[in-house]
Amino acid sequence: MDEDVAAKLKAKSRRLRRPFRVVVNETLRRGLTVQHTSDSQPARFNITARDLGLLRLGVSLDNMSELIEHAEGPFHR
Repeated sequence: MDEDVAAKLKAKSRRLRRPFRVVVNETLRRGLTVQHTSDSQPARFNITARDLGLLRLGVSLDNMSELIEHAEGPFHR
């Protein structure tokens, strides 16, 4: 066990007034439970596409600076 981890566990043990061994075991169990639940399949992420209409002629989506200037005017800075 690394010294920094042991120091944190000892401090927690003193703060809770519980034996060091009990604090270590509870912390490991809690960590393993969280790890086990995160190993399961994550919730599916869905994106709904929407029609945004036609683009205006002369407006390029590839040039962000041009888009900002078009939307906010030449004094956007």
